[in-house]
Formats: sequence, C-alpha cells, structure tokens
Amino acid sequence: MRTAGRRGGHSPARSAPRRWPAPSGSTPTTVTQHLKGDFPGGTVDLHYRFTLDQGLISRLDIAP
Repeated sequence: MRTAGRRGGHSPARSAPRRWPAPSGSTPTTVTQHLKGDFPGGTVDLHYRFTLDQGLISRLDIAP
C-alpha cells in the first residue's frame, strides 16, 4: 500500500482495535500506544486513560 506524503511511500503496519471486557464505573482503564515516526524524538508512548459509564466512555485523557 502506498500513501502520499510519507517517506518511502509505504504506510506502517496497523493492528485492528480489539474489544475486551472493561469495568464500568469510576475505575479508569489505561491503554498504551507506541508511536514511531518523523517527528522530534522519533518515538513516543501515548497513554489513553478512560473511564466507562454504562458501557460508554465518560472521560478520556491522552498524555505522553
């Protein structure tokens, strides 16, 4: 697959989102994503911290 504007012309491999049982209520869940690319520092880990309320995300914080 080719993507315009990317060095080398190839898009990175991606994995599909997965569903998993997460508790409802005020207990936050954290998911970490490792990114690598053409930006200062070259890599970063993003932490997605979210809280579910009746199966829906009621709060989401994204931070390095």
